[in-house]
Formats: sequence, structure tokens, C-alpha cells
Amino acid sequence: MNIVLGTKEYELEGVTINQYEEIKKINKEGKDIKNAEYISLLTGIELKEIRKATVQQIGFVSKVLNNYFNNSTTKSNVRPLINYKGVMYGLAKPSTMTWGQWSDLEVLTAQQEYDLKHLASVLYQPCKTYDLDSGEYTTELYDYDESLGRSVDMKDFLVKDILSAMLFFLKYAGLLTSKQKDYMEAKMKEMESVRQTTEPTKKS
Repeated sequence: MNIVLGTKEYELEGVTINQYEEIKKINKEGKDIKNAEYISLLTGIELKEIRKATVQQIGFVSKVLNNYFNNSTTKSNVRPLINYKGVMYGLAKPSTMTWGQWSDLEVLTAQQEYDLKHLASVLYQPCKTYDLDSGEYTTELYDYDESLGRSVDMKDFLVKDILSAMLFFLKYAGLLTSKQKDYMEAKMKEMESVRQTTEPTKKS
């Protein structure tokens, strides 16, 4: 999205984790944020530049950015491959996900306050190989310590990408759990049926 402020045009790619958490923190504290500060936070434009714009411009851009923020923090299509700061990252594939990676995701998504930077570093791993045309890729083997260390640098990761990937994981986990439950119930019924047919008849 492009916005015009003063005499300059700025291109915005989406709300980052850092911006999202800053806005969330301000809202949680119940503080009022001025239009100029809101614009600066979501665009990175320095306040001295924003001061050159008219009051009407600032009011209009602030409203536009509010819609932009809401649209940028809702789920979108899951992106399996993402180029982040010059490195290609691949979304974890449930079929090849390690037990450690699965367990860490379960712990992180069970928390009341999501650590989005850590979630991004667990769900997306650096690619070993990738083909943009076919969409095929392989990722580095998951390592908790490396993932945790990398999470510090995920502040500029787009919120919509991590929220969409997280929703994908939660849906898959729910489906897997449901299938396991159905399987266990079926096995229990089968075992009970076998027990009843093999149980000796009591003498009267």
C-alpha cells in the first residue's frame, strides 16, 4: 500500500510483529496515541517529517492506516516460502516436522500471550533448497537453541504471515487430535468386543 504525506509517497508492505506488539501494548495500557505518533509507528516516518504535513493530511492518513492495521493483522493465505531479510524461509511441513519442533509449537500456542517472534522462528526454518517455480523446498533441521536465538531478529516479520501459519498449525493439530481420539475410541470398542466374545461363560 502507498500513502502520500506532505509531498512524499511512502510504500508500506504490511504490519510487522514489532509494530503490532507496540500498538497492542499501548492499547492494553489504555493510553491515547496521537495521530502523528500512530503514523510514525506504523510507517517509520520520523515525526519531524510528519510535522510538514497538513492537519487534514494527518487526519486522513491516520484513518487509512487504521484500516491498514486491521487488514494487515487478519489471516491471509499461508505463504510456504518467504524471503525475509535476504534469507529464504520455508514453513514447517507437518509430515517432516520433528517431535521437538511439534512440542515447542504446542507449548508456545498454549500460552496466554503469544510470543510471535519465537513462533515465527519455529514455524519458519531457513531453506536448504528451494524452487520458486514448483514451490518445492527443504529446510534446515530444527534446533531449539538456534530457533530461539533467531527469534530476536524476527521483529520485522509480517504479522499476517505468522498468524496465518499459526492458524494452519492449530487446525492441523486439532484434526490430528480428533483422528487420534476417533482411533482410540474405535480400538477401545474393538478390544471390548473381543473381551466379551472370549470371556468364559459363567456357570449357573
